[in-house]
Amino acid sequence: DIIVKSRSFKMEVSINTWIMIGKFFDYTFYRLAKRYIKTDGCNHFTALVSISLIQFLYLLTVFAIINKFLLGDLTYITSNRLINLAIFGAVFLPFYFFNKRKYKGKYFIFRERWKNETKKIKFRNGLLMILFMISPLISLFLVAFWIGKTNF
Repeated sequence: DIIVKSRSFKMEVSINTWIMIGKFFDYTFYRLAKRYIKTDGCNHFTALVSISLIQFLYLLTVFAIINKFLLGDLTYITSNRLINLAIFGAVFLPFYFFNKRKYKGKYFIFRERWKNETKKIKFRNGLLMILFMISPLISLFLVAFWIGKTNF
């Protein structure tokens, strides 16, 4: 178990929690790769971009919280769109290349693992996957509303 202590809070995260989160990413990759296999082929571009975007949005949410409470509310979004695009690329691309390397050749392993899902389990897992995919957006908007940065 990993224990993070601070003056204001104590958080315990078990290794099993991290494994479960990793399985959400694996299952999401598998279902998206399966959905777009005809258009993407074996490079699974759509699945990799989706997974990377989810990770990026979670990181952005954490950064917004850190920015507000630990760094004294620094402004990190500029009015220059080119600079924002460069920042996005500098943060997003490492996620993409990490995931590309991580999931290389894993589609068929995941297909063997999840090919015998019943329709009921596939439906339930599909709903959980959709919730998992939209949760970083929801959390980012909630944090933005909470800290008062709603003028995107």
